[in-house]
Amino acid sequence: MPHRPSLRSFFPVVALLIPLIGLADASHATMYTITDTRDVVAVDLSCTFREALMAVTDRVAVDICPAGTASNTIALQFGTYDFDQGAFVVPFEADPLDLTITGLNGALVATRVDLGDSNGFINVVGSAFGGAQQEHRLRLEGLQIQNAAGNGSSVLTLSGTGALTLEGVNMVDGRCVGSCSSAISAGRFSDVTIRNSFFARNDNLTSVTLTVESDTRVVIENTTWTDSVGGLQIRASETATVEFSGVVFERAGLDAATDLIAFLDFEDDSAFIARDVAVRDNIELTGSIVEMRLRNQATALIEDWAFDRNQSTGSGSFVLAVEDSGDAVINRLNAANNTVTDGFRAVVDIRAVRGSFTWTGGEISNNFSAGVSESPGVTLRSFDGGFFLADQLVVVGNRHVSPASQAGSAQAQLVVQDDGSEGFLRNSVIADSPGLGIRAEAFDDSTVDLANLTVAGNDTSLTLSEEHSAGIVSHLANGIFFDNGVDAPALTGSNILSVGHLIGVDPLFVDAPARDYRIGAGSPAIDTGLGGIVPLGNLDVAGRDRFVSGTLPPGQVAVDVGAHEFQPGDVFADGFETGDVSRWTALIQQ
Repeated sequence: MPHRPSLRSFFPVVALLIPLIGLADASHATMYTITDTRDVVAVDLSCTFREALMAVTDRVAVDICPAGTASNTIALQFGTYDFDQGAFVVPFEADPLDLTITGLNGALVATRVDLGDSNGFINVVGSAFGGAQQEHRLRLEGLQIQNAAGNGSSVLTLSGTGALTLEGVNMVDGRCVGSCSSAISAGRFSDVTIRNSFFARNDNLTSVTLTVESDTRVVIENTTWTDSVGGLQIRASETATVEFSGVVFERAGLDAATDLIAFLDFEDDSAFIARDVAVRDNIELTGSIVEMRLRNQATALIEDWAFDRNQSTGSGSFVLAVEDSGDAVINRLNAANNTVTDGFRAVVDIRAVRGSFTWTGGEISNNFSAGVSESPGVTLRSFDGGFFLADQLVVVGNRHVSPASQAGSAQAQLVVQDDGSEGFLRNSVIADSPGLGIRAEAFDDSTVDLANLTVAGNDTSLTLSEEHSAGIVSHLANGIFFDNGVDAPALTGSNILSVGHLIGVDPLFVDAPARDYRIGAGSPAIDTGLGGIVPLGNLDVAGRDRFVSGTLPPGQVAVDVGAHEFQPGDVFADGFETGDVSRWTALIQQ
C-alpha cells in the first residue's frame, strides 16, 4: 500500500494559512478547484489533487486545501494531472466519504488523470476484517484515467456498503505488470452506476470486476469496452440486481490468451436485466465470448442482444447455463458471422439443468464452426428436469467447414435428457445449410416437441430420436420440409407423434433464394395445419397472428403449416406501409 505522508509535518504552516483561506463550514459542501497539475504533497501555497484528497479524507487542511466536510467536490480543470505516486488510500478508519471528482470532458477529452505507470488511482478500504463496513460515496465524472500499470491490485478499488458512480469516465491504456486484478474492482457496494463511459486499450487487465450481494443495484448504461484484452466480470448473489442498457463489447481479446470477454455469474435470487447489448469483432482464445450462469433461483431478462463477427476457440459466442431453479427470458437475441473452432459448443449454446429458459425471436445466420465442433448455429439443452421453449427463431446459412463431418453438423441441435426434462421448438425457420437442419434427441423419459417449423434448403431436413416409456410422447407437427437433399424427417423411436406436414411438396415460398420463406397465395400450407397437438403460441415467426383464415369461410380459422402464417391483407413484401417503393417488388397475393 503506497505511503501517504503524515499530516503532522504540515500542521504549523497550515495553522498560519487558515486565517487567509478560512475553514470550511461543516454544514456545507466543500469545493476544491484544482489548477496545479503536479502530484506532490508540499507546503508551497498550492492545492494539488492529492492534497485535496488528503484534506477530504482526514478532514484537516493540507497546504492551502481546506479541511473536508460531510460532502466534497474536487473539480479538475482542462489539462493532464499527474498522479504517479501510487494509489491514494482511504483507510477504514476514515469517516464516511462523500466525494465527487469532476473534469471537463465533452466531445473532446479535456481532463486527464495520468497514472504514469503507477500501481493505482484510489483505494477505498470500506470493510475491515471481521465484517465491519463503512459507507462511502464516490462519484467520478468527465475524466480520462490513463496509463495504469497494475501489479496485484486494481486501478480503482472499493469495498464497503456505499455507492460508486462513473459518469462520462474513460479508462484507457492500462496494463498489467504482474498478478493483476482489474481497472475497477468493487465489492459489496450497495449502488454501482457506470454510465456514458469507455474502457479501451487495457492490456491484460480486466476492465471491471464487481462482486455484489444483498440489495446491491448495479446499473451500466451506454458504456463501451473496446480494444482490450479483458472485459467485464460480475458475480451477484442474495437479491442483488444488475441492469444493462446500451452496452458494447468490441475488439476485445485480440492477439491474447484471455479467458473472458464478459463473465456474468448470478445466484441466490439475484436478477439480471439487460437490454440493447452489442458484442462484435472479439477474439476469445480459451473460452466463450460471453458466458453467463444463473443458479439457485436467479433470474435474467435478456432483450435485443446482437453477436457479430466474433471468433472463439474453446467455446461459443454466447453460452448460458440456467441451473437449480434459475430462469431466463430471452427476447430477440441475434448472432451473425461468428466462428467457433476446436470446441464442442455452438455459436449460441444454452442449457437448462433443473432450471428453465424461454427464447423468443432471433436470427442465427451465416455462422461457422470447425474442428470438433459440429453445431455452427444453436444448441439448446435441458437436463435433470430442465425446460426450454424456443419460439420464432430464424436459423439460416450456418455452416460447418470441415468436409469430413459437414454432413453430420446441425444448424439447430436440441438435446433433452433425464426424467421430466422438456424441450420445445416452434414457429421457426431452419434453412440453407450444407449439413443437417435439425437434430433433436430426447432420452430417459424426457420429451422434445417441434411444431410449425419450416425446414428448407439443407442437405438433410431433420432427425428426431427418442427413448421413452409407454405413454410418454414427443411430437412433430405442422412442418414444411421442402427443397432439402432429403426432405423426409428421420424418426427413431416408437413414441413419436408426427402429423400435419408438407413433405416434398412445393409450399410456394415468396423468394427462397433470398431467404424469404413466407408462403404465397395458393400455397398448400394455408389452413392445412392441425391444432390441438401442442401449444402453438399466438404469433408466427414474423411476429404476426398465428391463427388467420386464408381460404376458409368467415368465422372458420385453421393454422397454416410451417413457420409463417399467410396474411391475406399483405400485398407487397415489405407490407406496403413503409413507403419504401424500392422494395415493392415481391407480390404475395394476386
